[in-house]
Parts: sequence; structure tokens; C-alpha cells
Amino acid sequence: MPTAKSPTSNSEQHLKRFARFTATAALAAVAFSCAVRADIVIGVAVPSSGPKVDLGRAIAETVAAEIARINAAGGLNGETLTLITADDDCSSQGGAQVAADLIARKVAFVLGHPCSNAAMAAAQVYARHDILFVAVGARHPDLTAKRAGPTIFRLGGRDDRQVADTVAALAARLKGKRVAIVQDRTAYARGLATGIAAGLRNAGAANVVELPFVAGERQYAALISQIKTATTDAIYFAGFPAEAEIILTTLRATGVDALFIGCDALAEIPNPVGTATVRPAPAQPDLMRRLSITLQAWLSASRQAEGATPITRAFAALAGSNSTGDLPGLSFTIEGRAVREHDNPPKL
Repeated sequence: MPTAKSPTSNSEQHLKRFARFTATAALAAVAFSCAVRADIVIGVAVPSSGPKVDLGRAIAETVAAEIARINAAGGLNGETLTLITADDDCSSQGGAQVAADLIARKVAFVLGHPCSNAAMAAAQVYARHDILFVAVGARHPDLTAKRAGPTIFRLGGRDDRQVADTVAALAARLKGKRVAIVQDRTAYARGLATGIAAGLRNAGAANVVELPFVAGERQYAALISQIKTATTDAIYFAGFPAEAEIILTTLRATGVDALFIGCDALAEIPNPVGTATVRPAPAQPDLMRRLSITLQAWLSASRQAEGATPITRAFAALAGSNSTGDLPGLSFTIEGRAVREHDNPPKL
């Protein structure tokens, strides 16, 4: 006759329940610890092709280097910063999609989107989710003039102010002079060229001629000939560094020593094409240096405050923002020397 199994004692049942409780509590503690110690995610959105690709690469490299320095010094309150880089395709659709993707990955701060259309589309998404965003090198006025929200900032200046600042700074110097406005036919360059040509004419420049060219060529013999024929005293260049190097190097090699004035793009990035003539050392790292300071301002703000609104307010004060969210940006260059729109110095 089989013997019946004795029931489990009360003490054994208590021990089993305690063991289950302890295991559950331990797992919860581990999960909580992981959540607390999760990395802080920083997003960088830049295009992988097009005229802003060099600026995008410089932004990504500058942020990566700054994050490495921050992590080596202990991170943010002991937590590690992790960088996610995404390609926004320099388009409105790409900007909005990348913004949504970065938000899904729990970013705390986003920098980049140097193309204005991508930046403005992305700004709408970041603003809805209270994500702090600094557009770097996106110059369309509406990004901050029609600001999507208080978490949206710009580092790199505005096209409308660039025109006014350039004319104001150069009007007296170029009065009675012959000026060639050289532009690469992009919307960005056409807007600058039209505004600056009109401003210089109104300010008394003797003759202003507009000379468009097509970007991406290896040589610009026809354009060089036109500039020589115009016998200009000064050249205003609206375009990007690669073409500026070719044109300016050829001009100097053929004996044209006219004053060379460039748009802000010539001082935005570390020199990707090897010329010291277009962007000498004092000017070329300016925007990237400001970008590093901007990241440091966010770090300080995050140490001082908690929550999206307090951090945003602290960041704005530390980074030197004006009332519309514009951080100090470049307006133009004279022989490679950067001239800033406004210089509300960061308070670090």
C-alpha cells in the first residue's frame, strides 16, 4: 500500500514564498538600477551628401570628440553620454523622420540638421516632445523667426541678418568701388547675392556686377575671365568652400588681387580641401569651437537643473542665446577672417 506524501510544512511554504519574493525584488532592483544608470543619448543629425556634407561631417566629429572628453571626465552626474548619428538627407521629409527616430531612442539633446528645410521640419517634431535642439549652420530666418517652441535654438546665424550685416560693414569701404558678386545659383547663394548687390548699390558702390556659376566644376576659366574683364576692386563670394578654393586660388595665380569677401559658409568648417587662403586658422574653426561650447553649456545646464523647462532656460542663459533662440553666429568673412552677427558671449 503506497504511503501518502506528507504535506509541506508551514515553514517550508514560508521559505519558498520568501525566496520567490526575494528573487522578484532582486530582479526589480537590477532593472531599476539599469534604468537609472542608462546612458544619456545625444543625437546628431547631418546629411551624408550634398553641399552641406563637409559641415555635417565636421559637426559629427566635433560632437563625438566633445562627448569623449565629457565621458573621460566622468560623464554627466556619473552617467555616460552615448552618441547616435543619423542621416537627414538634407530634406524636410528626412528631417522629420530622423527627429521621430531619435525621439523614439530617448535622446536628451539633438544637434545638427545644417540644411534649413530639414532643420525646420525636425524642429516641429522636437518642439512637440520638449526635446532641446540646436540647429547648426541652418540659416533660414523662419527657423527662429517662426520658432516652433522654446526648446529650439540655432547656431550659425540667419541669412537675413547676414545681408544687413555685410552691407553695413562694407558700405563705406566699398563706396565708389567696383564689386563682382559671384554666386553658385543655389537658393542660399541667390538670396545673399541679390540682397547684398542691392545694398551695395544703394550705399554707393560704383558698379556691381552679378556673376553666377555652376557648382561642382573642376575649373572656372570663363568665370575668371569675366571677373578680370570687370576689373573689380572687390569680390563677394556666395557659395561653398570647395568652389571658393578653386576660384580664389586661380584668381591669385593669375594676378587678381581684389579684396575677397565670402559668405559665412567659408568660415563654418575646419578646412576640408587643404587651403589656407580661403579659411586661415583664426577663422575656420570658429563655428566648431562654438559648437563645443554649446555642448558644454548643455552639460552645465543639466547639472544645474532638472526637467525639460528648467534645463532649457539654464541652457539659453549659459549658451548666450538671444530672445529668439539665436546663438552667436557668423555673418561673413573678409579674406578668411570671420565676422559675427552678434556676440552675446556664453556664460560658462
